Amino acid sequence: MWKEKLRLDFWMHCVAVGGSVLFTPHLFADTPVAIIGGQDNMNTDPYAALVFPSGSTLNLSGWAAGVGVIQSVAINNSGAGVIGGSDSSGIYAALVSAGGVTTNLSGWTGNGSIKSVAINASGVAVIGGTDNGSLNPYAASVSSSGVVTNLSGWFGGGLINSVAINASGTAIIGGLDAAGGYAALVAPGSNMAVKLINLPLTVNSIYSVAINASGAAIIGGNDLATDPYAALVSSSGVFTNLSGWAAGTGTIQSVAINDSGAAIIGGLDNAGIDPYAALITPGGFVTNLSGWTGGGEIKGVAINASGAAIIGGRDHGGGEPYAALVSPSGVVTNLSGWAAGGEIFGVAINDSGAAIIGGTDNGGNDVYAALVSPSGVLTDLSGWTGGGVIYSVAINNSSILNNVVPTSFGSGNSYMNAVMPAVSFLSNHLKEQLLEPSPATGQYVTSRADVLLSTGACEKAPYRIWGGPIGAYARQDRVATTPKMENWIGGIVFGFDYQEHSCPYDYCVGGGASYVFDYVHLSDGGGHAKIQQELLVAYGTFQGDHFLLEAALWGGIYQTHNDRHTLGFISSKSYYRGGLLVPHLELDVPYEFCQAGVIVCPFVQFDWANNWQGKVQEHGASGFNLNINSLYSSLLRSEVGLRLFEEKRFGWGLFALEEKLSYVNKKPFNAGPVSTFFVGSISTFTVDTFSSEVQNLGAGQISAFFLPSCTKYPYGQVTYQIEFGSGFLLNTLALEIGKEF
Repeated sequence: MWKEKLRLDFWMHCVAVGGSVLFTPHLFADTPVAIIGGQDNMNTDPYAALVFPSGSTLNLSGWAAGVGVIQSVAINNSGAGVIGGSDSSGIYAALVSAGGVTTNLSGWTGNGSIKSVAINASGVAVIGGTDNGSLNPYAASVSSSGVVTNLSGWFGGGLINSVAINASGTAIIGGLDAAGGYAALVAPGSNMAVKLINLPLTVNSIYSVAINASGAAIIGGNDLATDPYAALVSSSGVFTNLSGWAAGTGTIQSVAINDSGAAIIGGLDNAGIDPYAALITPGGFVTNLSGWTGGGEIKGVAINASGAAIIGGRDHGGGEPYAALVSPSGVVTNLSGWAAGGEIFGVAINDSGAAIIGGTDNGGNDVYAALVSPSGVLTDLSGWTGGGVIYSVAINNSSILNNVVPTSFGSGNSYMNAVMPAVSFLSNHLKEQLLEPSPATGQYVTSRADVLLSTGACEKAPYRIWGGPIGAYARQDRVATTPKMENWIGGIVFGFDYQEHSCPYDYCVGGGASYVFDYVHLSDGGGHAKIQQELLVAYGTFQGDHFLLEAALWGGIYQTHNDRHTLGFISSKSYYRGGLLVPHLELDVPYEFCQAGVIVCPFVQFDWANNWQGKVQEHGASGFNLNINSLYSSLLRSEVGLRLFEEKRFGWGLFALEEKLSYVNKKPFNAGPVSTFFVGSISTFTVDTFSSEVQNLGAGQISAFFLPSCTKYPYGQVTYQIEFGSGFLLNTLALEIGKEF
């Protein structure tokens, strides 16, 4: 199994961990993205720190010196956190601001320890553990300002093993008291009323609790018959006992539930010998999982919004780390890649199916943590100094796992940037008809009635062969989820046409081809693309007094080599083909001022770029490779403006300048998000392949025409065009050389 070590110059980013230090790349704004906690100084002193995207850490303090441990940490999306454990004075807990200021909490009566902490988006926290010499359960709600409200309701000695809280402030706590297993819902608000869950008398202890956004919860532990125990709990406190495990000693050690009510549980079964895990439907139906070899236990479980899950613990007689991805239907994909000996304690998964696992490796002597792609490929993390353990992992919204999931793919609407230089080249070529000599008189005309310039006795030839190079540079700033892009474009256009001059109308028909190479660079280390376009075109014009109507149909294929980067350095490559069909229609209305040699020409034109993109399947060692089905999109470019020609007669022929100013509207169609998934994954998500944003732009152009009076000499044209607007720029330079015969 391939594993890519993360370098220390990218380290310390993405997860909140308890027990030791977990480092990953920094890529984002200077806001705390993680909090770490455990022990330091030869496993004697408590240790905790905030982790910033720059790779720096801000060590926290506030606890009493001496033997102790930070057993649980949590952080929300704003970078506010909570830590809990014990120090030399007994119980220790503190809120942590995004700036690293600790606010020590108090309210307990004596020695004990905080076993579990949780915090929601509003900064409201809940903590749980033991108090009074570790004899009695202890739990409290903590406001965002640090006001501690102690909870009560249990009977006699015991402890709170697990706490959880949702966005609305509803919490759940679980553990045991003198009467046996204990669990309660905690309502938000100043009174913090505790609603007891009436567990069966046989329940011995609750080890894990979880709650979703609607207040539905799940609890797990064991009962007095030493069997595993788990139950779903409604938001009103009504519980539904679950079953499905074999009779005998065992326990449910970890539970998780998503906002749809789908859940997963894990622990050990079969007289406490074998791992056990199961998926739970919202109605309480249990689907037992399998895939391990025997002997061991499941220590951690997690589930995402689509029902994809991850489990971790021990296998192979309890001596080897074990972790697996679980599909919503219950298909288990075992993971591997660690050294012999150890255990996975903590797991977490995001909504795209990317995950983190943490624990110990190398006989239980070394810290182990890894990023897991949705297809099951492990990317080992590093940054710690020696022995230790990852007890838990947690992710906030700015974490690395959310950033391995792309929001867009490919070069977006920049395919139009490569099409338009070729389309404009042909359009500019056809404008030469406004300046060409009449075959009957050898004179340059702009309408069949008005003579602008006499040029001599050379007869007008009906055929032309023409062509030349084009170059362009385009820049598009970030639009919604699509990153900033730059295009470097180069190519060639050539063609052949036949012109017929007859009173009162002229016409021209012809065909041509173009080749364009487009190099697309994505900002922020997002990667690049190399696109080759090969297009054919058929075109024609019809000219009368004071109008020129031109139409063209471009069509062809393109090939894209795309290199997308995850986290700036993990490469996923793809090669895909596509087809383009671009109808072009333009109407020019020239009016000439004969004495001044000036032509004023209002115009309107439409270009409709239709793009059929083939199927994309990325490949790369990391496992973060996308699969996108073929799709269709289009972009209608509408332009209205004014052209101005100035002509000058010389002995050899005609020199003319053209200036253009116009308004451009670009309207995308079929450009919404498309469903995709990582190759080998069952979790789907959406990406933007083409921007749906309408663009309103300005455009300008200047062209120089060199038209000899005699057809034995070639003619030429040089054109510079600019298209600009908010966050967009396209510069095009073209050179045409042609020969009439």
